[in-house]
Amino acid sequence: MSIETYQGLTLSYERAAALAPSTYLPGYQWFLDHEGELGPRPWKEHAPENMPITLVAQRGIHKPGGQDYAISITIANPMIYGSDAVHPLEDGTWIINYSEHHHNTGKKPGSPRYNQALINCLEDGIPVGVFYKTCGEYQCLGLAFIESYNSVTGVFTLHGPVRKHERDVLSPVSAKEIEGALAAAGKLFPDVSFNERTLELEYFGSTREGMRDFSSLKRDLKHARKESFKSDLIAAYSGQCAISGYDATSALNATHISSFLGTTSNEPTAGILLRADLSSLFQQSLISIRPDTYEVVVGTALRNTAYNHFDRRRISLPSNEQFCPSKARLEIHHCSFMQLNS
Repeated sequence: MSIETYQGLTLSYERAAALAPSTYLPGYQWFLDHEGELGPRPWKEHAPENMPITLVAQRGIHKPGGQDYAISITIANPMIYGSDAVHPLEDGTWIINYSEHHHNTGKKPGSPRYNQALINCLEDGIPVGVFYKTCGEYQCLGLAFIESYNSVTGVFTLHGPVRKHERDVLSPVSAKEIEGALAAAGKLFPDVSFNERTLELEYFGSTREGMRDFSSLKRDLKHARKESFKSDLIAAYSGQCAISGYDATSALNATHISSFLGTTSNEPTAGILLRADLSSLFQQSLISIRPDTYEVVVGTALRNTAYNHFDRRRISLPSNEQFCPSKARLEIHHCSFMQLNS
């Protein structure tokens, strides 16, 4: 699959703080304290005193020397960096798409180690600070998780803000699901004391049999959530692909529009029911849906294929308006699509 997403069971600031290098923690606190502020970046003469690492650099992706994780990204010119606007979602969070490093200059390839530093953040659930230049000034957006990476388009999706003590806001599972996972872990290992932060850390550190049981627990939980999401979308779309009208359930995918993190990401409005091939094309931004007209837009790579006959076709919407796809999420996807197909 060309799209890499976070594979862990839980995701939170507390978990990240337990895994990240200790020198990163004062930096994380700086981003938390300055979230939303406009002004110079904390660099050179503006660098905070007694900070054990540098928080930013001239390049877009900053990875402190000798470390595996990025600590921040800077978007100084969205047109150059292949990024778009900061998109707010209904749950109070936001998403921004960010092109990998070799797209950032528009002229010459960059070092792959910076991209790998962001991929490491994605795989281990480590946040980064985000700076976005607007109206001639930098705005600190706070901390964000790397939600996904599309290796075909070379685009990272960042989702924020990440905050302390709000574990279920940007987690791939809900608080209720985490409670269930903790209960299941306790039954498998009655002699081990689990809590939310150590659920994965200690589980993975158990026996080989324990790791197998943990993998099974994750798989069962994700499968149950996926099936529930699909069932909701099948009911909302009357069992038919929103684009093609195909009604073979086994050929239909419950497709997240723009995000799989957050308390609202598994609600019907966060997804759309699509035939498997159309779902794949949608996820790769080869096709999109206009948020204002709900019309399909076919990308340039598919113009001379049979898929072009879907161009400008209006999708079928749920009869219940409260289940219609989120226009905010469609806008995020469509903006990324337009950048890649301009």
